Amino acid sequence: MVVLSNYATPEMRRKCVQLGADAVFDKATEIDDLIDYCVRRRQEQFSSQTAH
Repeated sequence: MVVLSNYATPEMRRKCVQLGADAVFDKATEIDDLIDYCVRRRQEQFSSQTAH
């Protein structure tokens, strides 16, 4: 689970992770980081599928 928020304060990030988020991104400043995260996750899934 990924959270994309306008309120990605340190406290909010901690709470999201406690509730099960894998990552938290700020809409205003971390869109590129979100895209990079999604690309990495897809590559990891693809790699694990082809390794079997």
